[in-house]
Amino acid sequence: MGTEVLIVTGSIGSGKSVVCNLLRDRGIPVYDSDAAVKALYERRPDLKAMVVPGIFSRPEALAKLENAVYPVLMEDFRLWREAKGASLVAFESAIILQKKFFDSFGDYVLLVHAPRELRLDRAVARGGRREDMERRDALQEDQRTNARVDYVIENDGDIKDLADKLDLALKAMGLF
Repeated sequence: MGTEVLIVTGSIGSGKSVVCNLLRDRGIPVYDSDAAVKALYERRPDLKAMVVPGIFSRPEALAKLENAVYPVLMEDFRLWREAKGASLVAFESAIILQKKFFDSFGDYVLLVHAPRELRLDRAVARGGRREDMERRDALQEDQRTNARVDYVIENDGDIKDLADKLDLALKAMGLF
């Protein structure tokens, strides 16, 4: 039997990273796709050169970059997953459900959600400018009704509440 993949997703400031840290505490390896892409850019100057100013408002340039990066990212993930040798791993990504490339990827999808103002406050507290966070947030769709989502965690409490909700989610999906 192969390794099962739990996708952890949600908008900026929703608590994805905290959930991923809780997963690590439970012995589940987590692949941080944002960090992996940044590392790929450092190893692959050809990919980094495709990141041009204003790329998010230039659909053709963005599509070209994504078509080049996503296959390399998935190969990096495959090698990482094999090296972990775990029966379950998690893949953290904010945008995965919005990208057709990933439609058949993953076995389970856990969506972390929080009210918009709370998410923005969290993002600003981590050092972002509110205007930038609002702009980024506007690009991320609310995925709570996405058919691929297996479980939604409402992250509107403290860390203990979030940990309890994560355990409930893992049990509900038959993962823990």
